[in-house]
Amino acid sequence: MTSITRRLSLFASTAALALTATLAQAQTFTSVTTPQGIPDLATLNNNITVPAGLGIITDVNVSISMNHTFFDDLDVFLTHGSATNIELFSDAPTTGGNRDAAGTYILDDAAAVNILNAPLSGPATTDNVIPGTYTTETGTALSSFNGLDPTGLWTLTISDT
Repeated sequence: MTSITRRLSLFASTAALALTATLAQAQTFTSVTTPQGIPDLATLNNNITVPAGLGIITDVNVSISMNHTFFDDLDVFLTHGSATNIELFSDAPTTGGNRDAAGTYILDDAAAVNILNAPLSGPATTDNVIPGTYTTETGTALSSFNGLDPTGLWTLTISDT
């Protein structure tokens, strides 16, 4: 098993999409996208093109590093081709105050804590979602990509709602 990693830059942040596939060696793909700010009530997409011949996906993990007020305003989706579109999280987490994002958040089906239950730090009026590794909102959404060919277009969509 080997990792394919594609790094993206979003919202004055860096996001990484890691796919584990049956390959001979690890490969890293890096986006040249300039970090972008996300205005209120807007959607940004960042595309990744994965070349052919890399094997079959056995695991997908997504890492997003960001600074964003009101983490719970974000709706985040990952799409592969036209067939598979999954919600990573929407309006998460469900506890605390303002729930700002400041750090790196890894989404992994093998994580112990759901993003909806991500721990918070700080006083109730200025809570930050603690950076860490979490499952997606459904807990198993990333496994929807297992068994697929990683070739083609991947889109990470983040909306401020």
